[in-house]
Order: sequence, then C-alpha cells, then structure tokens
Amino acid sequence: MFALNGNIDAPTNGWRSAGEVLAAVESMVDTPMLGTPADAHDNTESQHAIHELVKHAAVGFVRNGKHEHAFELLSSTRLPLDCADATLFRVHNTLRRYERNRIARRRRRVWCVLVAVLAYLFCVSPTVFVRLENPYRLAHDLSELDWSEGLYWSVLTSTTVGYGDVVPFTSYGRMLALFNALLGVLLMGVVAGLILSALSPRRLD
Repeated sequence: MFALNGNIDAPTNGWRSAGEVLAAVESMVDTPMLGTPADAHDNTESQHAIHELVKHAAVGFVRNGKHEHAFELLSSTRLPLDCADATLFRVHNTLRRYERNRIARRRRRVWCVLVAVLAYLFCVSPTVFVRLENPYRLAHDLSELDWSEGLYWSVLTSTTVGYGDVVPFTSYGRMLALFNALLGVLLMGVVAGLILSALSPRRLD
C-alpha cells in the first residue's frame, strides 16, 4: 500500500477504514532503528512517509464521503506543521463543518425527544392516570380525581418527590407511576446536560 521512501503506492480511496491506516502506521513506527547516520536518514524518510500516508488517506476518506473515518484518523494522529498544506487545511475545515452539522442534528433530536417527554408528562400521563384510577376510586367510595390532580400527580411522580396525598391504587396505575419515575430521572439528566452544554465555553482549535 505504501513505500518507506514517501511514495504512496495506493490511491487515495484505497483504504477501507481508519483502523487499517493506523495499523499500517504502527507497522512503520515499530521498525527498529540502529542509531547510525544512515538509519537516522531512513527514520526521517519513514516519518515523512507516515505523514504523507495519513494525509493522503484522510483526503481519500473525505472525497469518498467517509467523514467518520477521516475524523478518527486525524484525531488519532498529529501531523507536523510542514504537512499542513492547503489540501489538509481544506480537509480540516470540511471535518469541522461535518462535526458541527452532526452535533446540530443530535441536538435537534434531543430537543424533539425533550418536547415529546414534556408533552407526555403534562398532557398524556394525567389523562391516563385519571381514567385508570377513577373507576376504582368510585367503586370504593373514594373521591373522584379531576385532570388537575392527575397533572399534579404526574409532575410530582416524574420528579420522584411524591408527597403521598395522591397515590395509585390499581396495578396499572402503579406501573404508570414506575414508568413516570424512571422517565423523570432520565429527563433530569438530559436537562442537566443541555444546561451544561449551553454554559460551557466553546473552543476554537
């Protein structure tokens, strides 16, 4: 796939994954050096070949739309400044845009899930709880719950507070309470992560 004199024998799209490139780099790094001037010269050429290999492989990954492989390769290796030509600069800019778009897509998905969970806790869960519990309460001469009490129960259960003034009596109501409590714990973790992300300073590498 490559030669130690710095000439890349394979085309830029010849690598199938970043792991394959890194394995080839490891085999070049593990080559023993004897310490003579000739060996030092060979070592310099070998390092130059490694840098060219990594650069050409990253360019090939980007050209073929394999941004994840290019990102993994360049994040696992550090190229010296003398390799930072215009092509590599464009590759870095392309990967930065790709990473920003990837994070933006994931954040949109998280926000959609967050809105759906809140809609469930504030709209669906109170209605389901009231319909599950009221038949039992009426059959046992207990006061009937209205929707506001169902909302009160749903929010308190999701925050794992639970004052105990409104409790489920049916098995389905208790299963709903268990689901709401687990969902509330996950919701708190997601909200804490979003707040931390919003307050953390951004880095410009």
